Amino acid sequence: MDGLRAIAVIAVIINHLHDHWLPSGHLGVDIFFVISGYVITLSLVNRTDQKLGSFLSSFYGRRVKRLMPALLVCVLLTSLAVILLAPQPQDSLSTGKMAMVGLANIYLYNIGTNYIGELAQKNAFLQTWSLGVEEQFYFIFPLLFWIFLRNRSRLKLVWTALFISTLSLLSFALYLYRIRSDYWSAFYLLPSRFWELGLGVVSFLLLRTEIQEQQASYWQGWPKKWLAPSLQMILVIGLVAVLFADPAKAGVNTPLAAGLTALIIAAGSLRIENKTLLENRGFLWIGLISYSLYLWHWSVLYVARMLQVDINHWTAIGPYSHHAFNGVIQLLSHRKSVAIRHLGKYASVDNTDGTSIGVDGNHCSHNSPRVSSLLVSRSAGQLAAQQNLDGETKRSVSYRNDRSA
Repeated sequence: MDGLRAIAVIAVIINHLHDHWLPSGHLGVDIFFVISGYVITLSLVNRTDQKLGSFLSSFYGRRVKRLMPALLVCVLLTSLAVILLAPQPQDSLSTGKMAMVGLANIYLYNIGTNYIGELAQKNAFLQTWSLGVEEQFYFIFPLLFWIFLRNRSRLKLVWTALFISTLSLLSFALYLYRIRSDYWSAFYLLPSRFWELGLGVVSFLLLRTEIQEQQASYWQGWPKKWLAPSLQMILVIGLVAVLFADPAKAGVNTPLAAGLTALIIAAGSLRIENKTLLENRGFLWIGLISYSLYLWHWSVLYVARMLQVDINHWTAIGPYSHHAFNGVIQLLSHRKSVAIRHLGKYASVDNTDGTSIGVDGNHCSHNSPRVSSLLVSRSAGQLAAQQNLDGETKRSVSYRNDRSA
C-alpha cells in the first residue's frame, strides 16, 4: 500500500502549498480513506475467533500505538507555536484538543470552517479533520466486523460484504445529496464519508478471501506477468489525471478517485510478478512516512504563514508540479512497455502475505528513468504570473457556484 500512500500524501502537500499547482490534490485524503478501509479489514480478519473484549482491546491498542505518539507530539509543539505566533489562537487550540479525542472534523464543521477559505489557513490543525473521520470509523467498524464474521465462514463473508456494501451505498447517496444541500457536512462528517472506507473494506473481502482463491486460476501464466501490472499502471495514470481535475466537480472527482484507488488495489492483488512505479524505492519510503508527512506539513505551512514567509520562494516543486506529474505518467507508460517487451528483466515480487498490492519493500526497482529529466523550465515572467494568482478567491467562488455540478 505504500506506493499508493505516497501518491496520496504528495498530492495533498502540493495542493496545500498552492492549490493551482494541483487543483484536486486534496483528493489524496480520499485515497487514504479507501486504503484505510482495506488495511483495517486486513488487520482484523484473522482475529475474529477471539473473544470480543480481546478482539477490541488488541485492535484499539494497535491503533493507539500507531497514531497517538506522532499526533501528540505534533499537537503539543504546534500548539506552542500557535500560542507564540497567532493573534487569535482559540480556534486552532480547540481544534488540537478535539483532534486528540478524534473529533476535530465535527468541531471544524460546527464552527463553519471552509476548508478552502482564508480562515482555514489560520487553523493550525485543519489537517486533523481526516483523522477524526477515520477514528470514528475505527470506533464503529470493529464491533460490526466481529459480530458478522465471528467463527468466519464463506456465508458470513458474503453477508458481511453485502451489509457493508449496503451501508456504503446509503452513505454514497447521502454524500451526493449533501454536496448540494450542505457541502461541508458532506466533506467533514463520517456518515457521508463512510462509503469510501467501506469501499476499501469490500475490496478486501472480495479480493483476499475464499472468493479470490476461486478466481486465482484465471490469473496464471502471462496475465499475471504483464497484464495485471499494465492494468494497474493505466489505473494509476487515470488517478493522477483526476488530481488535476476541476475541484468544483466534487460529485464526479471524489467517486472517481475512490473508485480508481479500489481498482488499483484490485489489480495489485492478482499476484503480480512484475514491478511498477508503486514499488520504486522512493515511493515506498514516502509511503512509509506518509502519516508523519501528513501531520507535519500543515504545521510547517502554518508557521511559515504566521512568520510571513513567502512559500513560493522557498519551494521549487510547486510551479513545475504539472510537469512532474506528467513525468510520472510518462514513466508509468514507459514501465508498461518495458513490462511487455522485457518480462525477463523483472524480478518476482512475493505477494503471498496479503499485506501488499504489488509493493514489497525488499524488492525495489533501482533503474527507474529520472523523472527530473522531464521537468521543463518556465520563463521568469510565467513563474511570476503564476505566483501572483489569487488562488483562494478564484477557487472559493468556483466551489460556491459549481459544487452542485
